[in-house]
Amino acid sequence: MSRERTLNPLEQAKNQKIIQAFLQNDWNVLQQCYEEVYGMIERLVTANGGTIDDARTLILDSFKIFRKQCEKNNFQLTAKFSTYTYAVCRKLWLRKLRDRKQDAMSHVKVMLQRKRSGEDEDSTNDLSQFPEQATDEDVEQALQIQQLHKIVVGMIQSLTERCKKIMLLYGAEKSHREIAKLLKISEGASRKGIHDCKTALANRIKQSVYYRELCDNRAIHAFIEKYVR
Repeated sequence: MSRERTLNPLEQAKNQKIIQAFLQNDWNVLQQCYEEVYGMIERLVTANGGTIDDARTLILDSFKIFRKQCEKNNFQLTAKFSTYTYAVCRKLWLRKLRDRKQDAMSHVKVMLQRKRSGEDEDSTNDLSQFPEQATDEDVEQALQIQQLHKIVVGMIQSLTERCKKIMLLYGAEKSHREIAKLLKISEGASRKGIHDCKTALANRIKQSVYYRELCDNRAIHAFIEKYVR
């Protein structure tokens, strides 16, 4: 059985300083805390369907939670502040993703009902992917696939500029010859680039906090396989 890591005296002192800073609204220390966790929270969020603004909001929300914890007399920070913040942000983001999916499902159901009753003719194009008698499972599956697409595109956007271009062209079913011509590289470089960039993207996909749930669906798994096979 693994044991929790014990903080050394310097880390414990740092935690106490952070707790006092939150209680006293010490802007300098709070800014240092923000800068310390920003990079990893941005990667967490943008790799899982969110934006930079989402990451910033998430950090501030986690700081509010931490401040409330600091106000408790018996509160002790037994992990590094960055570890604590990451755990809180991860839970908050998973909850937000679930809420967004539920909100989207509710919206689609309402629009489908309006479409069937003829109340909203403008919604026809937006709902073309759903059958006329779409069930809750149909709607949820379609929305999960949309969500995965956004997540994967977000991961592609987090790659290097070269990889980003290669993978977007690859996802658009461009041949090695076409990719080579468009990027002004050799076909051999196109093949190597796709291999290297797919490896980098596969690692991001597999590390996604939403990966396991999304992969339960066969259609979603097939979508992922396009990028990781």
